[in-house]
Amino acid sequence: MNRRAWIDWRDRFKLWDRPDVLPCVHMHNISEQMTMATRATVTFHTSPEVKARLNRLAQETRRSKSFLTNVAVERYLAEEEDFIADVKAGLAEADRGELIDHGDVVRYFDSLDTDAPLPMPVPQRL
Repeated sequence: MNRRAWIDWRDRFKLWDRPDVLPCVHMHNISEQMTMATRATVTFHTSPEVKARLNRLAQETRRSKSFLTNVAVERYLAEEEDFIADVKAGLAEADRGELIDHGDVVRYFDSLDTDAPLPMPVPQRL
């Protein structure tokens, strides 16, 4: 962002008299680069309680409900995608016969509450 654009942005949000506010220039750049053609609308149903929490958070953070919802969905998708990738990797290990004996797993977890925890068991061809 060039200096003139920063000053315009700063003036638009009256940040010059708010020393406690540190604008997130990165997020501003991202939102400026997105045009209506690159956005999509999603509608979903939720409880009144969740809607009220979203409204409160938007007010407290001075972010739009759309921004907060998008961040939440992106985080959720990333977490679920990681989980699915881990499950697929585990299934591939099992298909190759790389397994950990159930007794070894039980002993490992039981040892975590002791002063001398066991090393994590490694998959072996069973």
